[in-house]
Parts: sequence; structure tokens; C-alpha cells
Amino acid sequence: MKTYLAKAAVILAFCTAAFGQKPNWENYEYPEDGFAVLAPFQPKLEKDLVDTDAGKVELHIYNIDAGLLWSLGVSVNDISKFGDLPAKELLQAAKNGSVTEVKGKLISEKEIALNGAPGIEYEISSSTHHSLTRCYYVNGKTIALISAAKVEFPFLPDTDRFFSSLRFIPAWEEHAYRLDGFALSTPSMLSVQKKPVVTTQGQLQMHLYQLDFGNDRGIMVNVTDYGRNQFGPDSLEAVKNGMVRSANAKLLSEKKISIDSNPGVEFEMGSESYRARARCYFIDSKLLVIVGFAGGGNLLPPGTSRILDSLRLLSSQKQ
Repeated sequence: MKTYLAKAAVILAFCTAAFGQKPNWENYEYPEDGFAVLAPFQPKLEKDLVDTDAGKVELHIYNIDAGLLWSLGVSVNDISKFGDLPAKELLQAAKNGSVTEVKGKLISEKEIALNGAPGIEYEISSSTHHSLTRCYYVNGKTIALISAAKVEFPFLPDTDRFFSSLRFIPAWEEHAYRLDGFALSTPSMLSVQKKPVVTTQGQLQMHLYQLDFGNDRGIMVNVTDYGRNQFGPDSLEAVKNGMVRSANAKLLSEKKISIDSNPGVEFEMGSESYRARARCYFIDSKLLVIVGFAGGGNLLPPGTSRILDSLRLLSSQKQ
């Protein structure tokens, strides 16, 4: 997918402020674009349509006047209609596209994260300007903060203040579910129900945790205690096959995984009207299944990978 952050960097590089303005740092919130930031002057929004392999996407660029020598800004690309994208590949594409667009040279790069959202920080130098960017992939959007300066000058002294002030809206938090010994980072807490299930071991109780994303999309976590010594070497395979059959779906991919040395399997399944990505683990006597799903021919909800990756076992559950 074509990246658009490069275009934002070019526009921001030539943004200047009028003489005599006195900075007054304030908090500016933009819930529609999913972020809040401290800035010395009110950001000015520009919108632009850019072409992609999957159609046009509207790019939002928030320009912040910071003086004749410097510029600050935020660019936001809502790519949620493309589903749950691989964050690392997307962020690398953004960086590479920025370097190509300004015909510059990559000076440095490193992986970063903010509140569980993956990101990348990189510096680019061109013939006239150099820029420092922190770009995150969060809630189906790329949100990039950019500080630019003329090549012979350092970055704005308040660049770190600006970068460090970024907040995501809604704010994702880690929620602990001590009943079943796990925690997840999500935009809101999951609801929980207790349901009886009939198994070969008799009637057991399943704990069903749910988070609704709308449009027949969401996250589910199922936890069932089967008792000790009930899981054999082929049990994960049986769970995977059973889930695929019950959904009348086709197995699209699978791989072995683990969490805190507990064995697991990750797989993706789909049909014409349904798609899901699941991770299943055996944790002591419990089967824990976490699923991101989408019905009605929709793509998986943005943030699915982020939620699945955030799963953490509470100390009493670790082996």
C-alpha cells in the first residue's frame, strides 16, 4: 500500500509562522482523528485525497506554526476500511515512502511504542530540510508527529515536549480479569457471561468475554476449566478443527505459538460471510481462546492484532 506520510512531511516542511507570535502551549483534542496533543499554536487542518491501490484515502494534516526556521505537524490516515493491517510492514512502508518523496537520506530509525500501539521513529535529511517523525499505527489509523527544520538548524527545542504530549482517543487501557487470570489492552472493558457447556467430561462452565466493535465485528475470549490432565498432544489440533467446522469456514493459515511457556496455536479462518483470527492456549487446566471476528463480509476490526498481542497472564496463572 502506498504511504502518505511523505506528502505530509513535504507540506509541513514549508509551514512557517508570522513574526511576533508568542507561544501559548495548550491541549488540543481531535476525537474524530483519534488523538490529542500539546502545541504552541492551534493546529490548522488541511485535507487531501490521495490515491492508493485500494482506492482514494483522505489524508488529514494538522499544521502548527512554530517559527520561520521550524515546523511541527500531525498527519492522520484512516485506513480502517482495509481491515487489520500488519503494523510493522505498514510503518516501514511509511518510512520508506517519506524518504523517497523528499529525495532524502535516512539518518536513523528505531522501533517505538505508545500505550501498546506499535510505532517507528526516524530522521530524514534532504537538501533543504531535515525532519524527525514518530509514527504510530493505532485503531486503524496511522498517526504521525513531525518536527522539521532547515538543514543548518537544529530541531525546535520543544520537539520532545510536543512528541511526548501525544494521547490517543479513545485511550486504551489494560483491563485485568482476575476470575480467569488474564489481562488485555482494549478501548473498553469486556463484558462477561457464564454459560454451561456440555462436553465429554460432562457439563462445564464457560466464561465468555466480549467486546463489540459494531457492524458484526468484535473480540471474544472463551475460558473453560476442563480439569487437570485432560489435554493431550493433539488437543489443540482438535480445538482448531472444531472451531473451523462450527463456523463452516476454511482454514486460511496456522502456526504454533505459546504464552509464558504454555502451548498454543494461532489460525485464521474465513468464508464468504465470516472471517476470524484466533489464538488458543492450554493454561494449566484451562482452555483459553481469544478471537477477533467479522461477519457480513466485513474485514477484521482494526486493532485485532494489537489486542491479541496484549494478552498477558496474571502471576497466579503463569507456569
